[in-house]
Amino acid sequence: MFTSLSCRMFDRENEDYVNFRSLLRHPGFKRLDLAINIAGQNLTDNDEDSYTSLKSNLLCRALSEAQELEHFSFRATTLPFSGIHPNDPTPFSLMGLFPIQKWTRLRHFGLSRYLVDEDDLVSLLQSLPSTIRSVELSFLSFHGGGTWYSVLQKMRSKLDWKRREFPPKLVIGADLRPPLPFLGVGLEAEVEAYLYGNGRMPFYGTEPPTKPYGIPAINGHTVFVYMGVC
Repeated sequence: MFTSLSCRMFDRENEDYVNFRSLLRHPGFKRLDLAINIAGQNLTDNDEDSYTSLKSNLLCRALSEAQELEHFSFRATTLPFSGIHPNDPTPFSLMGLFPIQKWTRLRHFGLSRYLVDEDDLVSLLQSLPSTIRSVELSFLSFHGGGTWYSVLQKMRSKLDWKRREFPPKLVIGADLRPPLPFLGVGLEAEVEAYLYGNGRMPFYGTEPPTKPYGIPAINGHTVFVYMGVC
């Protein structure tokens, strides 16, 4: 279902927000796939004026109600194909957006189409509970020119996932270069081989893959193509 909530719902308390929060509070609520339209929130050069709807803390307060949550995915949407740019204003902290400490039963975490800071992303991954079994990070943009290459290096050095009895399954989705609408590459085996074994780094230093349709495109590894959502 390619629809999303307007981020303006979280500017201030209103009837829709109260209903949303009540839904998350319902006993047995275990799964939330949340898409929020943030169009216009990043169209400013002033950090203080950017992402104001997310900074209200209302979204985090609402998500805190879902304390039985086991599956959570968050997809930020903008105007069709407008995307977000790495030089946009500093993104709002992921730790301030998602109440990870409340989700002690979480088994899946997904994040898509959001502008992130590398260190903030790794800190959030470090904070995921030991119950986590799968993580999907897709079509992210990195503030200040970060790359998947650098993120994976930090994940391998800072996360304890490799030492766990059940290391989380990790899937990374990335745009092609040149971009193709709704298409990207998804890497799972290559990423896990690098994080948990002696596999090679599955990304080059700065550029994402360039060849679609299962053609070996990243350091000789075959990748698969799947549908992405703007």
